Amino acid sequence: MKNASVSAKKLGALLKSIGSVEPPTFPGMPAIDESLLPRPGSASTIAPPAPSSPTPENGASGAGPSHAPTLKPVEARPGIDPTAVLIMSMLLWESTTEKALAAYDRLMDHVVDFNDLRVCMPHETLDLIGPRYPRALDRCQRLRAMLRNIYLREHAVNLDRLIGSGKREAKRYVESLEGIVPYVAARVQLLCLGVHAIPVDDQLRIHLIEAEVIDAATEVPELSNWLGSQIKPADGAATHFCLQSWIDEIAARPADQKKSIRKPAPRKRPTRSGAKV
Repeated sequence: MKNASVSAKKLGALLKSIGSVEPPTFPGMPAIDESLLPRPGSASTIAPPAPSSPTPENGASGAGPSHAPTLKPVEARPGIDPTAVLIMSMLLWESTTEKALAAYDRLMDHVVDFNDLRVCMPHETLDLIGPRYPRALDRCQRLRAMLRNIYLREHAVNLDRLIGSGKREAKRYVESLEGIVPYVAARVQLLCLGVHAIPVDDQLRIHLIEAEVIDAATEVPELSNWLGSQIKPADGAATHFCLQSWIDEIAARPADQKKSIRKPAPRKRPTRSGAKV
């Protein structure tokens, strides 16, 4: 990634500036001990630099400041429900915690169980979460496709058999679900399966660009890979919660306090005559 070493330092400074967050409670997950969440300290959550020599373009990868917050590992806990985490993750994608929790509650108030949610048509789910929900119809179509695909594989709507399975097998299973997006797959892997992955969607990318942590040309897949290499595996979940709380705080700001960014202009292509178009 362009200017990776500079971005790594800025990422560490950003995590420190976010500071402590309230312990999040998500559907499908037991309450999280507050001691597991970010606290300003001397240890760094940024992974140490790789031993290989830096390239002139990218700089030293993974070098982070010593004043980044201390993030303790969020260990696997009993009672976790990967199916509920999957549904919540789909609602959280390109949205906020407040909206996602409210939408989840509305869905669960109107269905008997996850199988009942599976048979809901997208327009029925859309009526429950509201047409003004971010990416509402696409989200509802993807949600139905995922749950239907799970049912076809398991003859039930649950992912319990993935708990304790091999990480490589579980990763392939989740990523191959019909309708899933990389953010949702990464979040399920991170919180349920012990696979190191940092959930990244376009809103996180935009906010990191606005905060001048990353270059404006950085795309979501590149950012996801870079964050995965920068954040220590033991700190992945806590870092995700920290960044999500930052997104939620930005979303709650008055409109006149929000920044807007423009995508970089496309590069001009030279014609056969040599003129640029």
